[in-house]
Amino acid sequence: MSIPRRSPPPPTPPPCPGLLAALHHSVSAGHAAAAVSLLPTLSRAGLRPPFPLLSSLARLLLLRRAAPSFPALAGRLLLYVRLAGLKHFVAYSTQLANHLLSLHFLLGRPRDARRLFARMPRHSLYSCNAMLAGYAHLSLAAPAAEIFAAMPQRDLNSYNSAMLALASGGEMRGSLVLYSDLRHTSPSLGYSDHTFSALLVACAGLMDRDLARQLHAHLSHLGFLSDINIASSLVDVYRKCGCIAYAHRLFDEMPVKDLRVWTSIVCGYAE
Repeated sequence: MSIPRRSPPPPTPPPCPGLLAALHHSVSAGHAAAAVSLLPTLSRAGLRPPFPLLSSLARLLLLRRAAPSFPALAGRLLLYVRLAGLKHFVAYSTQLANHLLSLHFLLGRPRDARRLFARMPRHSLYSCNAMLAGYAHLSLAAPAAEIFAAMPQRDLNSYNSAMLALASGGEMRGSLVLYSDLRHTSPSLGYSDHTFSALLVACAGLMDRDLARQLHAHLSHLGFLSDINIASSLVDVYRKCGCIAYAHRLFDEMPVKDLRVWTSIVCGYAE
């Protein structure tokens, strides 16, 4: 894919210490709403915050993604980037662009993320992983597979996100193939709870009893059944496969039970 080349962003006008200092203070203090509210004032004053400061603000928003105000604040930051004429320049700041990729996906804007990704002259491993995580968040299998296949370097996060994107996007067999590739060609990367969470999504979608039992043995061997989320997901997989006896046996073996696994076992008997 050819990437349009543009000149680096123009130099920032002489700073206004008061406004920029206020923005820096708000970001440093974790006051995301106050920081975002300063952006229109900076724009009217003809000021452009340095990209590292905008990157810190974007990162602050990502850390507060569960807050009810997140969609509005993230949307206002992305709007500022566009209206301030920075849309074509942020691609040259890899760190800022990476955070904006994640914001686009969390707001359900995969096309905007893809356009920004295409403008970036250099894709770091973090950039590609941000795209994979975004596609997994939106259950978009095909574009995730495309990004994964083109990556010159991958880490465990790459595999986990690609597996989840494929599994939740209807390509369950493709997710299993990636896991097999991880085990046999990249064993040094190891595993994590996210690896098996993605694998369990694929298994639940396939509703394959034999595969569920194989995965059960695999998880037991690796010691991941001590993770309550993994064990609860496996109980749910058994329920969806119609193996209520296996589900109940695993349920009885769990030393700690959460509401999710209780709901799953009750629903299994109700069905």
